[in-house]
Amino acid sequence: MIIKLKNISKTYNGCIEAVKNVSFGVKEGEIFSLLGPSGCGKTTLLRLIAGLERPDKGVITLRGKTVVGENHYLSPDKRGIGMVFQDYALFPHLTVYQNVAFGFRSKEKSKKKNKILSTIELVGLSGMEKQYPAELSGGQQQRVALARSLVLDPLLVLLDEPFSNLDVNLRDKMRKEVTAIIKKSKATAIFVTHDQVEALTISDKIIVMNGGEIEQQGTPREIYQYPESNFVASFVGQSNILEGVIAESNNRIITEIGIVPCNHTHGKKAGDKVAVSIRPDSFELDQNGNITGVVENSSYKGTNIDVLISADTDKKNKKRQILVHVHPELQVEKGQRVSFKVLSDFTAVIN
Repeated sequence: MIIKLKNISKTYNGCIEAVKNVSFGVKEGEIFSLLGPSGCGKTTLLRLIAGLERPDKGVITLRGKTVVGENHYLSPDKRGIGMVFQDYALFPHLTVYQNVAFGFRSKEKSKKKNKILSTIELVGLSGMEKQYPAELSGGQQQRVALARSLVLDPLLVLLDEPFSNLDVNLRDKMRKEVTAIIKKSKATAIFVTHDQVEALTISDKIIVMNGGEIEQQGTPREIYQYPESNFVASFVGQSNILEGVIAESNNRIITEIGIVPCNHTHGKKAGDKVAVSIRPDSFELDQNGNITGVVENSSYKGTNIDVLISADTDKKNKKRQILVHVHPELQVEKGQRVSFKVLSDFTAVIN
């Protein structure tokens, strides 16, 4: 592991628990994301890793060496950690070359120059060495900030909401570029973000945080397809949460709208009462489907159609609203009666 955190806690003003007993590790070469809403503790956690804050308790190790522990604290400048801030923090009076060179120390001038130029080339800014930040686009400024971190060959790069100041199209482009640069440099990185799409797109592993605690950690696929809590199911993407009972077949759940297949039941036994998350992607239009209802309204999104269904239940006069994603080539009209089946890949029992 490049970095390990064990039982890290941080309280402000003696009563505000920003981080509560957090433990996790990041392997070499991984891109790791801390995902959660504002105030969940993710930026505090990043600052604790960087050494800009000190935890009240817990241990942090970097490549097996303790940097924070009982009676032990290593200052930020000695941790070998690079940081890319939300506003990039470039020096406006320095050129691209000078910004990247800032903080880089080498007695051999030729070695220093070659390292700086090769890093500028790595981030795709060759030929722009003499330009100033004001002459660069937002995406170019971001790459300068990243180069300034990577030129030092850090053990770990921390990125705090790096794409939040960019417009939508540039944000998508920079996600791909920055991820490619980090992978090419073989760096290990931790991103902080509140953007679910961003975390799913760039990460090898994700930690979802809420109220200073870890709700779930896993790969993007595990987080999306198999949420373990109501919060994760609702915060990461969209989901329908239903109550039900595990059926005798064990990989099926009896709900008020019908029997739903589910391969991710956390070992629950037949007859156990559970809550199940069903992603809108799980539903597929099928004339022979066991889930039926009437279209209340629909919203065309380009890649899919969001359809709100008033679904029939096991009680005669009771309906249940269900959100369904329908392929954009299909036509659905308000008031239309439809039938669906549920695919098991996007259903999961939650705590």
